[in-house]
Amino acid sequence: MLDELLNEVRRLTDGDDDVDTIVRACELVDDGLKVRIEIRLKPSLSSVWTLVARGMRDFEFSPGWVGDVPQLLTAHPVLLPFTEPQSVLHIRGSSQAPLSILGALCLKHSECVGNWLKFSDCVATNMFTPDPWSNEHGIVASGPVTLLRSYQTVLDSYGLRCSIPTGQFPLSFQVGERKGDQHPLYCVLVGANWVVSEQFDAYQE
Repeated sequence: MLDELLNEVRRLTDGDDDVDTIVRACELVDDGLKVRIEIRLKPSLSSVWTLVARGMRDFEFSPGWVGDVPQLLTAHPVLLPFTEPQSVLHIRGSSQAPLSILGALCLKHSECVGNWLKFSDCVATNMFTPDPWSNEHGIVASGPVTLLRSYQTVLDSYGLRCSIPTGQFPLSFQVGERKGDQHPLYCVLVGANWVVSEQFDAYQE
């Protein structure tokens, strides 16, 4: 069980922060992801585990040395596309320096979600050109509503009129079901690697 892996992490790291985590391998299996992880305190004290994510929504995992120990989280930026309503951000207005607005949006994005969500996936960067805007209008961003509201504070400061339609929860990834996610979702984080899933199991090799 995952609890056993997390307990092992706590046991190995008790009183010692010098712990290496190595992602040995990862592969897709059925509706999930299987990851082989080695947690090493020193050459003579290590533990190898296989982590299995079932009901997976998304992941970013690659083999290699990580350093950080695994964490199980219920709140993290990578969960937002699945646990929050999604919407779009409309603007209307004029600006002499659209690229300055783009830079301010990029800073706000980094402040809110770091590099966990790609800026270019959320903001329509092609709308921001060196040419001044004259009554420009359109959709400048899409994504989790809380992130869009953060963008709106930036756009408001530039005198642009904004609107965010009522958001919709993302559809379930299960084929044929058109409904929002009804299952609690969790994130396992290992350094910059992560996987969002309904359920996690782990067993020691």
